[in-house]
Amino acid sequence: MENNGFKSIIPSLFGMFINQFTKKEITEKLSTMLSPFSKLGIGAVVAINSSSIAPYFKGFDAQLIKIMAVVFVLSLMAYAIGWICGLLLKQDQSTTISLMYNNGMRNISTGAVIAIAYFPGPVAIPVIAGILFQQILASMIGSIIEKKQQLSKKPQVFSR
Repeated sequence: MENNGFKSIIPSLFGMFINQFTKKEITEKLSTMLSPFSKLGIGAVVAINSSSIAPYFKGFDAQLIKIMAVVFVLSLMAYAIGWICGLLLKQDQSTTISLMYNNGMRNISTGAVIAIAYFPGPVAIPVIAGILFQQILASMIGSIIEKKQQLSKKPQVFSR
């Protein structure tokens, strides 16, 4: 297996460079234009990681449901703990949201690679489930925050 470590970080470095050294309007326009590709990329990563454990989902049983439930609760708790820490530390909203995402989004792809490469297939199930749940939760929480912010910016019709 060839080591392509540097090649794999080039897109991230390019994105950070563009974000840092361009005007906000350009960054927002690029973000809007490239958003579908980002979502497709996330889907591809999840599909690639999940394909190695697909045969183990054929025997969908109570044990698998328990594992998935525990992983979901752990993922949800990670976001909640980040949010609660921001509130307890009396941080502003943007810092609290950052803490929440920082705590909720863990780079567990390495765990998937290790589990798939060195352990029997079923060992990767909780790791892959964690990737799926943290992505879904990040998207859902982001939508909730965005809607909440939009509602708070609307003028109150029945305000006193």
